[in-house]
Amino acid sequence: MRIARMLILVFLVNGVCHSQKQIDCQQHRNGFFVYDGKHTSNVVYRKNDYQIEYNVISKQWVTVQLNWIKDCKYYFTYFRTTEPYLLECIGKSMLFYIVTSDAEGYEYKANYNSGEKHFEGRLISPKTALTKKLQRTIKRRLRQKK
Repeated sequence: MRIARMLILVFLVNGVCHSQKQIDCQQHRNGFFVYDGKHTSNVVYRKNDYQIEYNVISKQWVTVQLNWIKDCKYYFTYFRTTEPYLLECIGKSMLFYIVTSDAEGYEYKANYNSGEKHFEGRLISPKTALTKKLQRTIKRRLRQKK
């Protein structure tokens, strides 16, 4: 009787541990996003291994190369920029982890400078449609930067 209770307990614990929702990060590898919070003026366009961030207020660009090392983990390396304060970051990388994901976007944590700096945030799919002109401009800019 004791063994039967132990087996039931083991199966229940095992079932609870394995029933936790897996994060689907594939949906975040391509498309348009905006930062939730502080940097809401930045529009992100991601296509496979490249990302363009465009600030609609300052009209500055940042091109980033992404190296996906796991489904929800990637290196974010500064490639080119027109943003003067980021020029010194060209060639430097950050390690990003997608920690939660839903239909609206995802939350991330990142490490910069070999883990000396940590930050987190959220990227969301834009609720208002980006203008077709802005979409074309961002896509054209990405093609030029590769």
